[in-house]
Amino acid sequence: MATLAEIRSRAKQHEEAILSLGWFTPAELKDRWRFKSLSSIYAIPIEQLRYKEFGTGAKKRRRYREDWVIAYEEATPDLNSHPASGSGSETAA
Repeated sequence: MATLAEIRSRAKQHEEAILSLGWFTPAELKDRWRFKSLSSIYAIPIEQLRYKEFGTGAKKRRRYREDWVIAYEEATPDLNSHPASGSGSETAA
């Protein structure tokens, strides 16, 4: 039987593996788009920016695929989300 530390270690490795495949966390999108708060990310309707929830109950975690993020950025020209641009939106679209 696995110990709690082993389970937590495997869970952390699993999350890192998922994120390495081109998934963004809400915090990463907040930084990418220079939003002031995570609530701005959560306020974007799923019809505009798709996401997948991983986990169950209180441990649900939203993740956004890279191609979904790029499609949202292209559909929202005033977002100006690319880090190399040097400027970004301060509020949710």
